[in-house]
Amino acid sequence: MPMHPEEGQRLSELLEHHYHDPGVKGAATLWDMWLARASLWYAGQQPAEGEAMRAYWRQRLLTRPIDAEGYVGTCQHLGSAHSDGWPFPLWTQAEGIGWHFTLAHNPFLAGMKTPISTSVDGWKLEGCSVASIDEAQGLVLSLDQPNATLTTPPFDIDSTVSPFVCLDVFAEGFAESDSPRFVWETGEGARDEMAIALPKPSDGPKLVMIPIYRHPQFKGRHKQWQIRWNNSRPAKVVIRALHSAIDSRHNVNNASFILGSLDYARWTGDISFLRDVLPKLWHALDYAIEEFHVREEGVVRTDWVGHDGRTGLDRTTHPKKLIRGRGVGSNYWDLLPFGSRDLMGTLYLLAAIDQTALLHRQMERHPEWNLPHPPERLSAEQLESLADHVRRASRALFWNDTTGRFAACVDVDHFLHDFGYVYLNAETIYYGLASPSQARSIYDWIDGRRLVAGDTSQGQDIYHFRFAPRATTKRNIDWYMFAWADPESIPWGGQVQDGGAVFAWSYHDLLSRLSVLGADNAWQRWQEIIHWYGDVQKEGGYRAYYAKPDRGTLQGCGTAGGLGLDCEFSENLLVPLAMIEGFAGLNPTAEGLSFSPRLPSGLPSLTIRRVAIHGHILDIEIQNNQVEFRAVVTGSRPLTLLPNDPRGKIDSQMIPPGGFVWDPASRPILVWQNSSPGN
Repeated sequence: MPMHPEEGQRLSELLEHHYHDPGVKGAATLWDMWLARASLWYAGQQPAEGEAMRAYWRQRLLTRPIDAEGYVGTCQHLGSAHSDGWPFPLWTQAEGIGWHFTLAHNPFLAGMKTPISTSVDGWKLEGCSVASIDEAQGLVLSLDQPNATLTTPPFDIDSTVSPFVCLDVFAEGFAESDSPRFVWETGEGARDEMAIALPKPSDGPKLVMIPIYRHPQFKGRHKQWQIRWNNSRPAKVVIRALHSAIDSRHNVNNASFILGSLDYARWTGDISFLRDVLPKLWHALDYAIEEFHVREEGVVRTDWVGHDGRTGLDRTTHPKKLIRGRGVGSNYWDLLPFGSRDLMGTLYLLAAIDQTALLHRQMERHPEWNLPHPPERLSAEQLESLADHVRRASRALFWNDTTGRFAACVDVDHFLHDFGYVYLNAETIYYGLASPSQARSIYDWIDGRRLVAGDTSQGQDIYHFRFAPRATTKRNIDWYMFAWADPESIPWGGQVQDGGAVFAWSYHDLLSRLSVLGADNAWQRWQEIIHWYGDVQKEGGYRAYYAKPDRGTLQGCGTAGGLGLDCEFSENLLVPLAMIEGFAGLNPTAEGLSFSPRLPSGLPSLTIRRVAIHGHILDIEIQNNQVEFRAVVTGSRPLTLLPNDPRGKIDSQMIPPGGFVWDPASRPILVWQNSSPGN
């Protein structure tokens, strides 16, 4: 890149380092919206690298699990919370109840020293007998008589820590008409029940989540469980575990899956992928809009048990009381109780609505794609109207007039939670939720042109860690889920969610600066990041650099800390993308490549190499008032170029409003000239 040679070298090193992070492949669903776009634009140094990345994302997105209702599973490792949610809070942390007869398939719980049950002492077995109990298989039951039952020992738990009951089971020998039931005693002899959908023998052992929170008599204390097998003939059951489960589902999964899928289509132009994924995408979008009351309220309102936005810590009692089952996380920030009316959930769903509407408009222009038509309620017009509704409602509800910034959520008690979430406020600008006046107020705060009373970090200290702003600017020892009991024991800046920083969120900061403050301001911030990265590399990398006192502590790879730079922080690959989408202004669509360069005064030219777009690999050079496209590898079909200013020219030919179709195979170099520079 034609900038200072050392800066260009550092940028290339930064890209290569994070592009080859093993965590880019295999991350949970909530990373789809970040990692797909961050990895798909780059062809890699060798063509096979980019091809493998594209093949990975195609398969991954087409196979994301979606249940019958439309919820997209989290796809994180197993724990003992909801099987399609985050692995924790564990039932042991929640003071729930459970029995694990084997942990052979669950190394995470084994590492958490979860106790293994080696007997059924205290259980009541009727019409069935124990064939064996071992740590490899679990509890093997022989259902010798019809209508066998299995009853747990008595216990006493609050229903709020058990919205679901998890039965990890294998079953064979049941007739198709058999209908097992799960029964729970709620005290004073009251008993309620719900059907169990046992897995087919061909499925092997499977986690069955029994949603007892949906029963009208769910609330109160739970005293005992029973499984009525309702078998009409002898059968076999293998139980690996039976336990209460916190509702650890994420309300951002559906939006992330949708955005990741659309990003894949935008960069690859893979119409056959769209044909396959669209029914799943619409199912996921429909579910999120309905489940979270978006049409009625204009924001995401999460009603799941434990997701009401209130803290799980009670400081009015001495010693401090943990309110078990409350303050459960809903997203990336798994220790923070985003819930009830939730800005992050709203923001990401708004982005999914916007991008789906945009695709639908493109589909209208291209009937030759032969894609299915969306349901009327998800038409482009309906989605655009809904997006306007969300922007209006969110700007009013989440804005804190006192601090001049957006709060994280409004809890079920209508309390606004605002700890100075820098990353979240930058995202409101990036996703087009913040109004122009709100955006200016946000950056006046972040850049220290105005100080917010009560904030722990103000002015220049917000960028104390150089590579990114602090995640928050106000000390938080009160607003956490119940399993994070002693936040005050960790100093300010010692946790990413309390004054620490994650490198990835510089991406939204840079692009939001570009939008609000201009290219020169964003470029100054970018140079500070690159100079920091140079200092880090000279001392041997992240771990070596931060091994020295007073620089901050790294989170990840089994250690707690305040800085997210490596290990599980694979989303840091977003940062180089700021050059592509920001200063180079490259914006792919299913139709082609749109571009609108925004170079700062200190950067007269910029070259982006090995851009993978719609089957082609291009080098793109931006200089003065022109953009040169040079084909390195040509794909099988022409590429449509869509400059932001259609008054520009290709040679002497004016660009029509619908773009210019370029065939790199017959013309490997193409130059676009801005015919009206400065306008």
